[in-house]
Formats: sequence, structure tokens, C-alpha cells
Amino acid sequence: MRGLVNGEWYHIYNRGVEKRRIFLDNEDYARFLFHLYECNSFITLQDTAFKKRIKEVDFSSDNRDRLVDIAAFSLMPNHFHILVRPIKDDGVSYFLQRISVAYTKGFNKKYQRVGALFQGPYKAKLADKDAYLQYVLVYILTNALNLYKSDWKDHGIDNIKEAKRFLENYKYSSYRSAMGGKDAFDFVTNKSSLLDVV
Repeated sequence: MRGLVNGEWYHIYNRGVEKRRIFLDNEDYARFLFHLYECNSFITLQDTAFKKRIKEVDFSSDNRDRLVDIAAFSLMPNHFHILVRPIKDDGVSYFLQRISVAYTKGFNKKYQRVGALFQGPYKAKLADKDAYLQYVLVYILTNALNLYKSDWKDHGIDNIKEAKRFLENYKYSSYRSAMGGKDAFDFVTNKSSLLDVV
């Protein structure tokens, strides 16, 4: 998808083809999160095992020429949400294309399948108003509550502390990092960009 404006925030999302699960185990989630990091540059991806590549990265000295800023993300069993701001021309398109190809290739090899994994091209929704941008941020950060209680949007949440604890312990979103905590996947998001959103 071309035409996304540098400096603007976009809610990016996609789901598995036929709404199938795209993350079947913890390693799948971890590999996708690593792709959020390694595909966010023009650096040529190595065709080596994910576990080998991740050991070779020094996350503390990140001097990549990034394609996008990532403020927030949430990975769910059959879909993902990312809040991004393009830095480079066509940065979002290139970033998502790289992720889609890399993740699908690894997933298909691991599970001995062929064909598309995602339901067509990713969707991108401009978050150009402050109120909507903050709504999208909260939506992404709380998306995992659907796993905690699927009807929470219609019926509310009875135990707020328990729901908050669930979000803090959900490994595959940037909720904990956004709330100021330390997270194993802090290398994915740009915390200074998050301050631009809130």
C-alpha cells in the first residue's frame, strides 16, 4: 500500500487467511516479534535459522536506519495490530512486505505447508486526530483482553485488577513496556515515539 505519509501514525493490522491461527506456539510469536525488529531496516535478511540470528544481534546498540517508528503492537492468535509512523518513503509497505515474506516462509517451512498465510495485503488506517490516535493506542494495548474475557466490550470487566494483571503478563503486546515496565521485547518499540502519541 503506497501513499502513506511520513510522520503520520497508522494503525496496521492483518489476520490469517480464512481467519486461521498464525501463531501456534511461543516460538512463532517470538519469531514474528524478532521480524518486527530485523525487518525494520534496509539490511538484507540472512537466510539462517531464527534462533541463530537472534543470538547474533546486539539489541543494546541499535544503530539501524529504520523504516518506521513502532509505538505499540499486539499479537493475537490469528491476527496482529501495530501502531507505526513511516520514517522512509514507502517505509510501511517495505516493512510489512519483508515481515510477511519472512514470517510466512518460516511458518510454512516449520509446519510443512505451502501458500499464503495472511488474508491479503495488510490494512492501514490513518490516525490523524489526537483523540482517535489515543483511542487506537488503547485499543491495541488492550486487545489481548479478548483472550481474557471475549465479551468484555459488551459486558464490562468485573475484576479490573485481575484484567490488568492479565495484560501485564501477556507476553505478546507492548502493554507492559507502554506502562513503563521492562519487557523482553522492548527492542521492538521506540519509547520516545510513544510519548508523541500520549
